[in-house]
Amino acid sequence: MNMNFEPLSRHSPYVRVTLWANAGVLIEGAGRSLLVDGLYRAEHSFFQAVPPSIRASWMAGQWPVDLLAFTHLHRDHFHPQEVAAFLSRNPVKGGLLPAGGGALHIPTAVMEGPVGQLGLWSPLPEIEVRWCNTGHMGPQAEGESNHCLLVQISGRAILLTGDADPTQKRGFQRLVADTPVDIALVNPLFFQGRGGITLLREVIRPRAVLLYHIPTRDRDPWGIGRMAERQQKRSSGEPFTVTVLNTPLQSVLL
Repeated sequence: MNMNFEPLSRHSPYVRVTLWANAGVLIEGAGRSLLVDGLYRAEHSFFQAVPPSIRASWMAGQWPVDLLAFTHLHRDHFHPQEVAAFLSRNPVKGGLLPAGGGALHIPTAVMEGPVGQLGLWSPLPEIEVRWCNTGHMGPQAEGESNHCLLVQISGRAILLTGDADPTQKRGFQRLVADTPVDIALVNPLFFQGRGGITLLREVIRPRAVLLYHIPTRDRDPWGIGRMAERQQKRSSGEPFTVTVLNTPLQSVLL
């Protein structure tokens, strides 16, 4: 694990997607950075915690982050005390937050509205985020919001789905519209679930799929990690590549 993580150069022609842990992802490009679902707590859950050494480094302000965004308010994606601690040590320029998340004390756009609601956030000239409330997957979360984020940065489009309901085809159609998606980050349960693979093939049509939001083996009673590995092995016939993103600081350049 490379603890001497260096920010992507402002002059780099690439965009970099880096897993912090769990569903926390740092997107860098054009000299800017956006952290999505990276400030959370994993206690009392089966999901991957942020390694203490990584948490200490970003709490010390060693990783520049311009913007924060959150797909939904479950504690494995968002925790107000972690957000407050991070903001006290890092000069973040703005945030995108679902309704009910409280005050961030930085310029903040709020995502609200029913399933199917669309919105646009343009916090900096280099970054634009379209969002859609696709609802949260699973009967245990019926009626709860989950906002998919289509991040456009440095000429690339990156879709982060969080815990999206893969049956909400119309919402995804409206969100991606005619935008060519370079990378889609999806939960293995989305990839496996009813409608998920069809959405990826026929609606989202990404160049690459990154499987994320994966527990570590010692905290994975459902076998989600093994499911993701099988999905990757069986993906040779798909119109997109499939990569398992499950190691903190694992990165993809595009």
